[in-house]
Amino acid sequence: MSKYNLTEEAFVLLAMGYNSREAVQTKIKCIEEFKRMRRYIQSQNKIPKDAMGVLKLTFAALEGHTQEIQEIKTEVKGLRENAPLYAIECDEITKAVKRLGFLLLGGKNSNSYQDNSLRKKLYSDIYSQLHREFGVNSYKAIKRNHLDRAIQIINEEYSIPTVLNEEIKVKNSQINMAEFQ
Repeated sequence: MSKYNLTEEAFVLLAMGYNSREAVQTKIKCIEEFKRMRRYIQSQNKIPKDAMGVLKLTFAALEGHTQEIQEIKTEVKGLRENAPLYAIECDEITKAVKRLGFLLLGGKNSNSYQDNSLRKKLYSDIYSQLHREFGVNSYKAIKRNHLDRAIQIINEEYSIPTVLNEEIKVKNSQINMAEFQ
């Protein structure tokens, strides 16, 4: 069965051709439905003419905009917090790692600090701790909202492995013969 979209006028022309009792009842129902639809459409497009009506309409629009702005702010905040670290924030982590490594190795003039292999091993372990904590392959992939936590892990929570700590102690206890000449 085919369906057709009819205007009110087209329906009236078509329906007036039938005169049975059922046809008349159907005509009345359809005419009433067309009138109801017209009233509904006209009420939707009604622009208030009085000051209070205009204010209400303006306020409703403003409320809608306020809600949309809040949603946009929330989205932007989420994007900002879930974005990877910026270069300057990566530098903060690098500085914290170097500062901790410097302290754990015994300072710039210590044997451990002078031993590139041992120094790299310590830095690598600190970075590995960050990788484990945040489930990333590089500290640069840490999310921005975790920056403070990453710095806290480095400064307050990092625990040097015993074997690495022993290596540093042994290396630092060795006498450098160049110092005695």
